[in-house]
Amino acid sequence: ARVWYDSAASPLLYKQSVYEIAASIVGPKKILFGSDYPLIGFARALEPLVHSSLGKRERLALSGRNAVDLLKIKLQEE
Repeated sequence: ARVWYDSAASPLLYKQSVYEIAASIVGPKKILFGSDYPLIGFARALEPLVHSSLGKRERLALSGRNAVDLLKIKLQEE
């Protein structure tokens, strides 16, 4: 319950389906986006997530919302 997973270097290590597989195993709320910059650029790190079969809500969660929730970051629009 107290473990989160990050996606750093995923494009270098896994197939694009890793997002769907991981989300089905641990749930989409337990995955945080990690770019592993400067090893790979931000756009390259996001590409597999953007092209995954996850829904828009899940992609938004993985690409930042989960980190906001985990770290209890207060956003200006909230």
